[in-house]
Amino acid sequence: MTFPDGTQNTEVIEKDGTETLSTADGMTYTRSAPQIHAGLLRPVSVVVRGKDASGLARMTTRTRTVTLADPTNLFSLLTQTDTTKVNGLAWTDLYDATTRVRTTTTPMGRVSSTTLNTKARPTSFADPGVLRSR
Repeated sequence: MTFPDGTQNTEVIEKDGTETLSTADGMTYTRSAPQIHAGLLRPVSVVVRGKDASGLARMTTRTRTVTLADPTNLFSLLTQTDTTKVNGLAWTDLYDATTRVRTTTTPMGRVSSTTLNTKARPTSFADPGVLRSR
């Protein structure tokens, strides 16, 4: 992609699905494609590595696991766990479909929860040290 000022971003996609983006400001991002296997219930993971012009690196890994009530029905979600690690620090989001509660845990161990209605809209939020809102 060429910008009006003449600078360019370059993206290369390898046969294995790995993508490398080099931006005009000197950043380089590499994303490894998730490995999808015959059993879709296996964890799916994506790794993104970035480096700025000065050489400062950042690595982000995202992983998702799900539990289904019926493995043949992708709409029978019981739980979904998303973990995001940035330079080794992990944030975890756990969604429990039976209670419709999403619980988030930060790298410092702070836990918050959000209750969703049947249309996936937040109805209440709880944070440590804060009273539950409605």
